[in-house]
Amino acid sequence: MSTTDTEEPLVLVEPHGDVVVLRLNRPAKMNALSLALEQHLLDAVRSDVVSAARAIVFAGSARAFSAGTDTH
Repeated sequence: MSTTDTEEPLVLVEPHGDVVVLRLNRPAKMNALSLALEQHLLDAVRSDVVSAARAIVFAGSARAFSAGTDTH
């Protein structure tokens, strides 16, 4: 889930006790799934924090969960 210092993370991992929220974070693109976002999401799901959770909630930032696949 690495990014450069100037980039926002593509997936935000928000632990809340036994529940973890994975928030897609490409609001300018309505959280459309790019290859990079898909990889970051897989990395997040495989992380220790998420593995220890009893429940995972998938959410989108801003006004949309996801616009679908980003073809650009």
